[in-house]
Amino acid sequence: MKAEGHVGFSLVLSCPIMLYLVRCGIFNFQISIVALMAIATISTVPDLDIRLEIKHRYYTHNITFTTILSTAIAYIASKAGISFAQAFIVCFLGIISHLLIDLFNYVGLPLAYPLSKKRYSFKIVTARNRTANKALFTMGVTSLVLYLLYVMLPSEILFFRGAIPSLIVLILPVSILVVMFIGVLEKGGK
Repeated sequence: MKAEGHVGFSLVLSCPIMLYLVRCGIFNFQISIVALMAIATISTVPDLDIRLEIKHRYYTHNITFTTILSTAIAYIASKAGISFAQAFIVCFLGIISHLLIDLFNYVGLPLAYPLSKKRYSFKIVTARNRTANKALFTMGVTSLVLYLLYVMLPSEILFFRGAIPSLIVLILPVSILVVMFIGVLEKGGK
């Protein structure tokens, strides 16, 4: 996917997870908003391999890279007084969302690298599909807006506030179905 697709899917994936983490007391609502913005930003990090001119979707698109970078950033953040666990979760969610949505592309990812070079792919849609990227971005922004409404507005003002968590959770499978549908349309046009 392109950057807008990655940012959108990172929000689609992380908004329902963040609701759960807030309810568990791992994040508070104020920090969760900053965390969601960081997750969206970090979701584009694996594609730095393009700018670094190293093999695309290889060294930066696997669980090893995700874990090492998340741990390193969390360690540095902890030295600055930020919770190691919170920083790790933010970084891990941002990168893993990138890998998950890239699995829908045709090229595939070596998820277990360096243990295995085997590539995994659902072969649903091309990464450059503008409709899929825009749909993911739109659904991500929708998830974020619903999250912000839930966090910031009291129930007296927003009569449907109680339904918002369910809507946020529902956007995730809908997003996947939309990308699959777009992939079917894309294949039908060839």
